[in-house]
Amino acid sequence: ITNNNYIREIMMLSDNEPVILGQTTVPEDTLKHNGWAKKLGTKGLGEALFNLLNVSRSVFNFSFCVSNNSMLKKYGLHLPETESMHLWIRRSSFLIENRPLWVVEIFLPKICELK
Repeated sequence: ITNNNYIREIMMLSDNEPVILGQTTVPEDTLKHNGWAKKLGTKGLGEALFNLLNVSRSVFNFSFCVSNNSMLKKYGLHLPETESMHLWIRRSSFLIENRPLWVVEIFLPKICELK
């Protein structure tokens, strides 16, 4: 928990290689009414949200990643500046009964190799 927010970070793998880094930020008030968010374990956030009533998702916001992104550093993914500029970040927010949570996903180079 950071600044009264619960932070959940995930790394999705394909053939044991990271393809997506994800971070979900759940404010304290949202967490009080949605305690399941702390108990997801390996279950996907999307799967959990799909089963809830009164959930809406914002439009996606896309941007490029920078090489000094804190999530990349945290997981030891040091990419050359030229490569990191080609990484997409996707942001969106969810409202669960008018209580927000925010999702950030970084799509890593290996994702382009998936078929």
